[in-house]
Amino acid sequence: QLATMGRSSFMQYISRGAITDAVVAFRWVMLLGQAMAIATGALALAERGNLLLLLAILLLGHIPTLILALRPRLVSLNILRLEALFAYDLVHNALIVWLAGGIFNPFLLLMIVPVTSAAIICSLNATMRLMALATILVVALGLHAFFYLGAEMRTEALVTYIAMTAVAFILAISFASLIAFRLTRESRRLENAAGMLRSMLERERGVAALGAHAAATAHELGSPLSTIAVIAGELAKDTRLPKEVLNDLQDLRDETRRCRDILGDLARRGELPGPESQEQIPLHVTIDRAVHRVGERDRNKLDIHYYDQDREVDPQREHAPFLRDIPGVTLAFKAFVENALRFANKRVNIDCHWDDEKVTIAIRDDGPGFAKDIIDRLGEPFVKDQASMGFGLGIFTAHALLERAGANINYANRPGGAQVRITWGRDAMTQHPVSFVPDA
Repeated sequence: QLATMGRSSFMQYISRGAITDAVVAFRWVMLLGQAMAIATGALALAERGNLLLLLAILLLGHIPTLILALRPRLVSLNILRLEALFAYDLVHNALIVWLAGGIFNPFLLLMIVPVTSAAIICSLNATMRLMALATILVVALGLHAFFYLGAEMRTEALVTYIAMTAVAFILAISFASLIAFRLTRESRRLENAAGMLRSMLERERGVAALGAHAAATAHELGSPLSTIAVIAGELAKDTRLPKEVLNDLQDLRDETRRCRDILGDLARRGELPGPESQEQIPLHVTIDRAVHRVGERDRNKLDIHYYDQDREVDPQREHAPFLRDIPGVTLAFKAFVENALRFANKRVNIDCHWDDEKVTIAIRDDGPGFAKDIIDRLGEPFVKDQASMGFGLGIFTAHALLERAGANINYANRPGGAQVRITWGRDAMTQHPVSFVPDA
């Protein structure tokens, strides 16, 4: 969903009521600016003859503001209506500035406001259309100023001033609008990436909660199984029963005992420890959990090794570092492994090194490596790789999860492929876990 989000309107992400409130607030601020433009024209530019006309235009032009403020339910602001409203504001501003001194009025800056507002709320196409309209209006004000001057006043310096003022305002409108659109889009993407991360972690919590329900069910099934075992044991003491029946009773007791062992293991696995008593598991168990979530065909490409101070060891036989059993860490490892498998040609190596000070996990593939233009920005959401046309939400999620678990993550290219290096201090690996839900 996020990868195909594109440049759709902000209307999809916030309520229409919030849009209306924002538009009303910005129009009241614009009203103040327009009043100051009229005052500047009357006091500084000797345009007093137009004062009553300007005040009438000012008040009539803000009838939509009053309607939106007092009766917001009468008008539903969709995309087209918002674009039309901002276009109306541009024409309204241009008319006021024209009657209050034209391009010489410094409050020509008001032309920036509707376009930048559209850049924040509307789509890119709507913003570009409003930028074109603003450019036409500024050019019209410049031409009016040129032809309004008498021939004796058209000095080269004044004509240059008019032309450069028009160009400066057009550039200001363009740059301010595009920057506002870009910043809003990036902010929107960050919010959606954080929402996706929260959703994934809530799903992990749901799985853990399901384990807790399974544990409770296992405890409840313990009593019936014990009853069955007792009855089977009592019946087996009756020597008058045929040998076949006695054998069946013995099998029943064995299977009952086996069921009890399975339920006991299920109960232990399903319990949800608190943050102070959260289970610590060996590092290789976390790696195995992540690997087993990968497809079977891809698992054949993996080559996993463990090293204790540069000496290769079998973690099941020798002491391996312990890590708190945090679901997000397994999810992060899985994301990095899947990303490596996606770009690998034949092999992905996972090398785990540890000593007395730190634990390092290096995930290496034999693919093309990270693109040079994105390697310094990996870990940010929606970093786009031109080769794969993919978005970096998976890496962003894994990066955020591991950082919150106290790890440092480094991305690099090496001869023959890419490498992700995850490093923990030995103390950080056993600290109490922090909250894995990103801030809203």
